Amino acid sequence: MNQIIGDIIDFYLRPGSPSKSSHTNANPFDLIASLQKKYHTFLTDKVVAEEESKYVFSHELKDYPQADRVMTTCAFSKTHDHLLQGELYDLPRVDGKPYNCWMLFSNWGAPSIHQKHISELVERLANTGAKEVICFHDDCYNTLAALAPELGIEVPSARFIFQNT
Repeated sequence: MNQIIGDIIDFYLRPGSPSKSSHTNANPFDLIASLQKKYHTFLTDKVVAEEESKYVFSHELKDYPQADRVMTTCAFSKTHDHLLQGELYDLPRVDGKPYNCWMLFSNWGAPSIHQKHISELVERLANTGAKEVICFHDDCYNTLAALAPELGIEVPSARFIFQNT
């Protein structure tokens, strides 16, 4: 644990670190996730593989909703459908395992699993024909608006449902 803390402190206190030069490019989440993976802070590789197998969607999807704007609700329609009521949510919706954003794995210190599955998510969203994807889940938005482009994955316009612009 002391090594992890030392790595974080070294990163942020060294000359030219994101914290010293610009908060704009600082991304402590990515650093923390990579260190969690390096030191197996949360999960062993075996547990990561077991968990990944639970989330993989390997079936063929048919009947994609076709619309200029779709809402992705990740797993929330299965767990919190009562939150997705009213006019604000009256959009063609995609959800469940095929539209999982995989951010949970980055939170667990396994960002490579998250990154590995992003292109599948984006491809399924693109199959809707949507020009704009509205994200109910802030982690879905982060995945689509920030991480996917960093990995060179082209994404339809993504907006967070409570984004003010």
